[in-house]
Amino acid sequence: MAVRIQLRRDTAAEWNSKNPVLAEGEFGLEKDTARLKIGDGSTTWSALDYLFDEPAGNVVSVNGHTGIVDLTAADVGADPYGAAVATVAAHESDPSAHPQYALASMLGTAAVYNVPSSGDATTTQVVKGSDTRLTNSRAPTAHTHTASQISDSTTPGRALLTAVDVAAQRTALALGSSATLNVPASGNAATTEVVKGSDTRLSDARTPTAHTHTASQISDGTTAGRAILTAADAAAQRAALALATLAASVFYGSPVNGSVTVSAKAAFSMTLNQLRGLKTSAGALTLSVQINGTNVTGLSGLNVTTSAQDVSASGANAVAAGDRITIVIASASSAAGLEFTLSATR
Repeated sequence: MAVRIQLRRDTAAEWNSKNPVLAEGEFGLEKDTARLKIGDGSTTWSALDYLFDEPAGNVVSVNGHTGIVDLTAADVGADPYGAAVATVAAHESDPSAHPQYALASMLGTAAVYNVPSSGDATTTQVVKGSDTRLTNSRAPTAHTHTASQISDSTTPGRALLTAVDVAAQRTALALGSSATLNVPASGNAATTEVVKGSDTRLSDARTPTAHTHTASQISDGTTAGRAILTAADAAAQRAALALATLAASVFYGSPVNGSVTVSAKAAFSMTLNQLRGLKTSAGALTLSVQINGTNVTGLSGLNVTTSAQDVSASGANAVAAGDRITIVIASASSAAGLEFTLSATR
């Protein structure tokens, strides 16, 4: 009976994916590469060497030699060791060793400089693109520009910049021919300086210069106040104020019965208004005010005592110019110190 022996097998990718440990002496075949490995019972698949492994394309002979080959220069068509040293040295020192290349002619006779290994180049080295002097800031060398080369200048600005003198500059600024005055650096302007808005003299308190105003220019004046202010005389002022033109204060130390003349002939027309502060210092009496012998209503038959009183007229109190005003006293026994003030208005 025939015996069939089959090896454990899989693709190379599967072997590497599963990476098993083959038993000691167990074979493993890569079906797609026909390569073999033999297990040792402990080493994983990926760590095992291939059996009879000789990758395709490896050299198996050189110039008729097989096995371990010891080559000589002649086997590979080379010169013996040391034979080409002088030739190589001569080639390296020959600047025209390769005339077929354009580089030699392009370099001309310029000196040969090294490239710095790091940092900026010295005076005997070529400059690399990383040299800091290619991008650092520096002061420009001395040079000039015309006004038109100032890129952000304006036509008015260039006109001032190129004006031949100060007069031309003032003309460009439409300043005319007026005197040029400085602005004060601080404080108030001097007589040769222009005044700034901060000059204290623009807002300080001061005595006004001499001037006049009419009554209507007094902003808080009233019609009544302006009438007094513009009255032609004292009489007009009294009329404007409706003041009493007669305020006769009378005192009799020892009053007796009879008539006392206050005004023998009135200078102007008026109206008797009131007896104020009417009293005696002792005793009592009766008092009446008369105009041309006629009692003034409200001011007649008054009982006067030591208690002061103010009594107002209520009628028959008009006085015409030339009228006579009298006070009539009666029942004055034992009375003393009569006093009062008779007031009137025009």
